[in-house]
Amino acid sequence: MAITPAGASAVFRAAFLILTFALILLVVGFVTPNWTEVTLGDLLTSRTGLWKTCTEVAGAGENCGGSIYEGEGWYVAVQTFEALGLACFILVLIISVVLLVAVSNQRLARVNIYTSVFADIFIITGTATHTYRTELKYIGYSCWMSWFSAVALVVAIILLVYARKKSYRRQMSLTHADVIFEERHGYHSYPMQELSPKSKRANPPLLMHHAGHYNQGHAESPPLSVKSAVK
Repeated sequence: MAITPAGASAVFRAAFLILTFALILLVVGFVTPNWTEVTLGDLLTSRTGLWKTCTEVAGAGENCGGSIYEGEGWYVAVQTFEALGLACFILVLIISVVLLVAVSNQRLARVNIYTSVFADIFIITGTATHTYRTELKYIGYSCWMSWFSAVALVVAIILLVYARKKSYRRQMSLTHADVIFEERHGYHSYPMQELSPKSKRANPPLLMHHAGHYNQGHAESPPLSVKSAVK
């Protein structure tokens, strides 16, 4: 039986598109220095990201250097959580590409979902920490992009879970149909009870069942030597 790729599901393809969009938002928020933006009149604008602070003075241009929060515990925690979230997110996208172009793999799909959950936890924790330490009016677009990325990832996780369950039900349905077909035509390439633990409880071993019929049929008919002797 040919198993279609996991990416054949429209739900999975939608989840993949959302994952790609969310990762782009996260990367932009990760590298741009606009998590905090403070403007002092028309003279000074200070923008701080995860890695640097840029100060723009009217008529003097912009100057970027180390972050003004560098070394502070909460700031290091934000950097760490965001970096871990980005690393997990990249891994999620790689696994999703594999599932999109390869045959269905339920274990890999499950790992993909778990990794997505960890990525979202890291992103939300880091972004929430920064939001808590900063006044709302000073939060820049980089921080908001991280928030939007986390929300989009939640939606993608829901779709991934649904796509995996749908794919699993389809595979089990096709496999059971193949077993019934082969049973009716006398082919017993594999027993149904090996498909899942539930199948083991729900279905008796087919090989033993057919072996019983085989032995019963041979017991009812005399051996070839006996037939020859009678003749």
